[in-house]
Amino acid sequence: MITNIPTSEEFQESGIAFLNLAWDATLNLVISFDEAVPWMQDVSNDELGDDYWEAAQKPLATALVLVQQGIEFLLKGRITAVSPFLLIAGDHNSWPTNADGNVSFTEFKTIDALNLIKIHDIVATEQLPIQVVEIFNSLRKKRNTIMHTVDKELWTNHQEIIKAILGAFSSLVEPKRWFSKRRDYLFGHPDTIAHSYDYIDDMLVIEALKTKEILKPAQFKEFFGFDKKQRWYVCPSCLRAIQNFDGLPKLAQLRPNTPTSTSIVCMLCDGGITVVRQNCTNSDCKGNVVDNYGQCLTCGEDV
Repeated sequence: MITNIPTSEEFQESGIAFLNLAWDATLNLVISFDEAVPWMQDVSNDELGDDYWEAAQKPLATALVLVQQGIEFLLKGRITAVSPFLLIAGDHNSWPTNADGNVSFTEFKTIDALNLIKIHDIVATEQLPIQVVEIFNSLRKKRNTIMHTVDKELWTNHQEIIKAILGAFSSLVEPKRWFSKRRDYLFGHPDTIAHSYDYIDDMLVIEALKTKEILKPAQFKEFFGFDKKQRWYVCPSCLRAIQNFDGLPKLAQLRPNTPTSTSIVCMLCDGGITVVRQNCTNSDCKGNVVDNYGQCLTCGEDV
């Protein structure tokens, strides 16, 4: 009999892990660059950026390969939900054999990555969105180039990787819930287990703010369901959770966006929070959204 048969959930868990590893590598580069800029007074941002992102090409290429691997596993998870045996390639004569009759699933040759979309669309109830097909094919070509040769003209940018991660996650896992799964991943990260959970909220706030900067309005709306151009407010929950973040986590928006609305929703913690419409007493602030503790969610001062 065939043993160690993988489940759809196991493939999905591994796929999400690969996307998170790619996210780690990419966001760390973005954050490191932003932290370096204020200290480089004698170098222009453009000059620093050119040198920095050229030096970052190999880690970004690694992140791209991880995204591609993550998408492959997510597709395999969807196919496995129908039957894991659809992943086995070759005719019966090529199947492995053991003396006791037991063969691990891992010993079978599985289908090539280029066939995943075709097989998925044949056996699944719904075909893949065109966005996923385009992301998959583009990354697969670049991944093959990275893994099999050296192309001096191949250039990978961090925006491309971030969009690919969010696009794949939204289409293959759960729309607009990336940071929820990101939090789950960080809670199970070796650094968290070995040291502390305290850094997680700070890291997530930083990542959410960076993501808001990087994505264009249409992309941001697609992946998170928020209007990037709408006014942002401090999320009280995030503010009380952070430990060392030096700034205001302006990650929440009014829902609905009306002058009398008394509810805000955070893109990170995804929670609805009741607010009070009251003018801020700070003469330099024109905010009129206050939390139940009397804190202005525009400037962060107590009213």
